[in-house]
Amino acid sequence: ITTSLTNDTPKGLLQSVFMMLGIHFALRGRKEHYLLTIDQFSIEHDDTNQRMRLRYHDVGRSKTDQGGLLHMNVKAKDDAFAYATNDQDCPVALWQTFLSHRPPSAAP
Repeated sequence: ITTSLTNDTPKGLLQSVFMMLGIHFALRGRKEHYLLTIDQFSIEHDDTNQRMRLRYHDVGRSKTDQGGLLHMNVKAKDDAFAYATNDQDCPVALWQTFLSHRPPSAAP
């Protein structure tokens, strides 16, 4: 599995980002990944201004059942964060690499 999670190829980078998002933000299944948009993520400093973090803003589409949670009046999850680790598995660096290879004309 580690040979497919590499940043050296486009497919490997995509698989690494898919895995990182699922692990750090508890995404459940392909559909949640498919519904993600770039504007749900931002890179920022933490509250102490000492560490970088990747913020994920859930817009309330989380649920693997068809119909989601909207009809159940369930509040969306709070924003989640993945903090920079400054190593080869750093989620912030991986996200920045992914964005740098994304075509400017790509849809949000």
